Amino acid sequence: MDEVNVRDEGFTVLSGGVEPVADLVFVHGIQGHPENTWTYSGNEIEPTRPGRSLAKLFSRKKQSEEVGSNEASHLFWPKDLLAKDFPNSRVLTYGYDSQVSKFFKGPANQSGILSHGESLMRALEVQRRGCRQRPIIFLVHSLGGIILKQALFRSRNSMEEDQDLRDIYQSTHAIIFFGTPHRGSSYAQMGVLARDIAVAAGFDARDTLIRSLKPDAEMLSLLRQEFARMLYDRAFKIYSFQEGQGFKGTYSLSRKIVDDDSSRLDDAREGRDFINANHMMMCRYRDKNDEGYNKVKGVVSKYMDEIQTQVAKELDQAAKEQAKLDLERKLLVKEICQSLRTARMNERVGEVTTAHTHTFDWVFTKPQTGFLDWLHSDRSLFWITGKPGSGKSTLMKYLLNDSRTREALSKQGRPILSTPAFFFHARGVETEKAFDGLLRSIIFQLLSDIPRLVDSVTDIYWSCLDENSICPWTIPQLEKALDNVRQQQIEGCICIFIDALDEYSGRSEDIARFVKRLAAPTDKSNDQKLIIRVCASSRPWNAFTSLLSETPSFTIQDWTKEDIRKFATDRLEGCNRDNTSFIVDNITDRADGVFLWVALVLDELWQPFCDGKPIEEVHSLLSGLPTDLPEFYKRMMENVSKEDRPILMGMLELVLWFEYGADDGTDFPAFCLAVELMQRSPLATKEVSLKAADDDRRQREVERRIRACSGGLLEVTRPQERSRVQFVHQTVKSFIGDAQNSSLLNGKSTRDMAVAGIERMMRLMILLIAQMDSTRGWEGVNQEVWDGFVEPTCPKKFPHFHSAVICKFIIRALQLGCVFETESPSIMHDFHAAIRTQCGGDWLDTWWSAVPYGQPTLESPNLTVHGSLKPSSFLEFATQVELITFSEKEISREISRNPEVPRSPKLLFYMLIGNARSEWKSQPFLYHSPKQWQDFARFLLRSGFDPNIALEVDVGPDRRHLMNNFYRDDSEADDDSDEDSDENSFEESGEEDTNEDGDEDEEDNNKDESIIISEDQDPDAPENRHPITAMHLALAIACSSSLDVVILHLEMLAILVEGGGNANVLNYRNYWSHQEGDATERSAIHYLLSSLYDDDKAFHHPENEVNCTLSRCITAFLNHGADPNAVDSNRRLG
Repeated sequence: MDEVNVRDEGFTVLSGGVEPVADLVFVHGIQGHPENTWTYSGNEIEPTRPGRSLAKLFSRKKQSEEVGSNEASHLFWPKDLLAKDFPNSRVLTYGYDSQVSKFFKGPANQSGILSHGESLMRALEVQRRGCRQRPIIFLVHSLGGIILKQALFRSRNSMEEDQDLRDIYQSTHAIIFFGTPHRGSSYAQMGVLARDIAVAAGFDARDTLIRSLKPDAEMLSLLRQEFARMLYDRAFKIYSFQEGQGFKGTYSLSRKIVDDDSSRLDDAREGRDFINANHMMMCRYRDKNDEGYNKVKGVVSKYMDEIQTQVAKELDQAAKEQAKLDLERKLLVKEICQSLRTARMNERVGEVTTAHTHTFDWVFTKPQTGFLDWLHSDRSLFWITGKPGSGKSTLMKYLLNDSRTREALSKQGRPILSTPAFFFHARGVETEKAFDGLLRSIIFQLLSDIPRLVDSVTDIYWSCLDENSICPWTIPQLEKALDNVRQQQIEGCICIFIDALDEYSGRSEDIARFVKRLAAPTDKSNDQKLIIRVCASSRPWNAFTSLLSETPSFTIQDWTKEDIRKFATDRLEGCNRDNTSFIVDNITDRADGVFLWVALVLDELWQPFCDGKPIEEVHSLLSGLPTDLPEFYKRMMENVSKEDRPILMGMLELVLWFEYGADDGTDFPAFCLAVELMQRSPLATKEVSLKAADDDRRQREVERRIRACSGGLLEVTRPQERSRVQFVHQTVKSFIGDAQNSSLLNGKSTRDMAVAGIERMMRLMILLIAQMDSTRGWEGVNQEVWDGFVEPTCPKKFPHFHSAVICKFIIRALQLGCVFETESPSIMHDFHAAIRTQCGGDWLDTWWSAVPYGQPTLESPNLTVHGSLKPSSFLEFATQVELITFSEKEISREISRNPEVPRSPKLLFYMLIGNARSEWKSQPFLYHSPKQWQDFARFLLRSGFDPNIALEVDVGPDRRHLMNNFYRDDSEADDDSDEDSDENSFEESGEEDTNEDGDEDEEDNNKDESIIISEDQDPDAPENRHPITAMHLALAIACSSSLDVVILHLEMLAILVEGGGNANVLNYRNYWSHQEGDATERSAIHYLLSSLYDDDKAFHHPENEVNCTLSRCITAFLNHGADPNAVDSNRRLG
């Protein structure tokens, strides 16, 4: 073992151990030394003369300093034996000034037991930093035991917040005493004599320690009592070795220095044994076979076994707990990631073209680019800029996937924890080009790569869960979560790749500032552990050049000339033509760094090359090709044959519809079917075959047809989930936008073309209605489509009914109304005719029965209304599925034809439910805005729809979704029911103009669709179905709304009041309270004001806009007849 220089005072580590499980701490006694006390020397002679005895007793010289020391027999057993026998322990020895006289060194130390104990405790605390809670076994000799008692006493009584000091007491596993005078020592008088001799000789000496060693001294008595309490509290193990021999010689020193009574604690848990040696020699051993050493070794071994067993149990328990925590963390990561997931998340990276072989190597091989230097430096942001079509996205994908990127980053000495990437995509879904999509994607990837980061976002996640355990994630919450991640104190590097900043849907300067902020250090000092690096790319727009001008960067087209040459050469090699270098040089020179132009040109030249055209003719063709991309696109469109132009226009319409915000994109199977229909002869049968849309071989044929008819402007991408059709590049989308209203697009605007694209898909769904049994399992309608419509079942009365086809049609119609605020009445009537033909006059029953019993068909986070509001007419159906643009036109048309036509009260209920469940903020292409709903409500009220007519509605159990469910008094409900039962909704014959002959069968079918309140109610209907009015439904929604939507629902309630709703409602009771014996009649104002004073409700915010809106709503009630003096006899406000 390596030589160790033992310090006279303080701690010396004799052995660090191998994965130590315990600390073995040695503390010497009176006149001892941290090494000498525990060292046997070969010249050690049992003292026979008094002078020699005293010299040996009181000398603190190291054995090695004594003249004639025999190095060969020098044995420091804590280091030379014990450390080797217990390699899984750390061995330390402690020294302090306990001498009585100073024959060779300075004045005596004036410290007493109190200060020695304090010093031992604090010195050991320093040694144990980094290994808190590791068990300790103390081995203490003589006075060292008393010093240790004081140290443990101080440790136990340390302040609660000073856990580092308390750890010593709490970690003590065992104490092994060697001749410790627990009750004092008869040798104390000899110590006083020695002190006197030392003072007389002119040396300074102290007497505090010696006085403490007097039999039953006050200090020893106090420590004995406190130590007994500590044994009771901690129950650590104790073992006392006692002297087997006394000193030989005169002065009555033949007795033991510490007698047997004093050297034991008399505790039932104490282990005891004798070592056949005197007080000084009992802790010095000749070799490993020494009887005394083997006794000590046996005791230490026993305690080490106990510690190892306990450690094993703790490790096993810790492993189980860690496994449990890991599983919980894994599940939490999965849950949070699921809440962050968006449509087509991270699919864009896979769509980007992979770099051609042996291109872009210059990024790593040419230092002039600065990229490799950036990876090696501490600069946080790098910017790649270039022209449109110059290959920026391909280069970013190359850098992301190339192993040299990680290798260069790792040379800074930090592990590479994650390399998340987000590629903005202006042709993609909304989240692929929006800020929240960027934040969601980055956080998603970071949590997936580094699960321990979940702790930094968990609190935010829990706080934003709504009452349905759904996390809507607002942008501020996402920003806060990402900021928390950036500030984590974990060692490592995260390098984020953000491509196409110019395709961000917001302001360019905003995304540029965000990128700079994301890359900025969170700690201004050099102590930051987690380093964030960002590599971004964009076109050289002014916003980017001004904000990123000081960022390390390069322009891609300055470096790609040879890459373009290689790309062109390799492409033309497939033609098996000689002398192509001239053409390649021409292409390279004219490309000006734009890879996209090169790819388009090579597509143009490929066939002439393969056909064997002369090089001169090919060169002439090349010379005639425009170098400007928009001009090139125009040429491509003009080259499409006359026969294929209608198909091209139809394809552009479908893609533009998606570009305007279709949530699920242009599904390739449906796109294939639409292309098939475009190519069919007008004389062909109307039956649609789905085989072409699901057959892989046929889909590949359609894909080739798409490329041919579009002139290469469109492409089919095959990301992770499903294929779709899009523009081949962002520049094509810009070109089409610039070309609108021109002859290229037949004078149409892109908006008109998008509308035509939706209408094409709506008509396709109409054709599919005739064969709904064939659509099961077809990819075009098999996806889960819309919240509120559950997975369709097969009703017994119509086993081939497939409601997903109808849902698809409804979604297209909703997009038409929400995005473009228009409708197609002719298509809607064709849809109605098709479904009536397919399903018969009772099709609404079939539609409604497709929803399993008990499943809410109309629901929102704040409202649950079950299926007793089954529509009885096509107009009610259209309003129930929120096609309010069409409904408004139909109502206006019917009223203009017959002003006395009955008004169905269900429409107001559908309007309120639709407004309550609207998710227009997250999906504006599917849900109407609050303004659209409010305008529709005003329209209904102006058109004579009465909000005071009661309907039987099953509101279901409360479950904190609908806090106020109302019912009317039976007498009034009967009166209203009698009055309402004579009213009918718009007659089916009035809706359809296509059948002027008034077919008798169709009239019979219409009868089932003209009932306001269904007369064939289920006899087993729930008992809690009671009549309520639209006014009370609106009040219930408003009083149970969350803070983010309560203003909208208060405004809707005010609109109903101002439109004729009964403002002085006193004859309504809370249904659930009434069941419990509370028959109190309350007014709407009572409910609104009581919500204001309810801490759990959104109204409890008197200083914000909610209070102002509530005041306006109550004012509307008062202005329209509400009685401010109405008494609520069972409710006290305030």
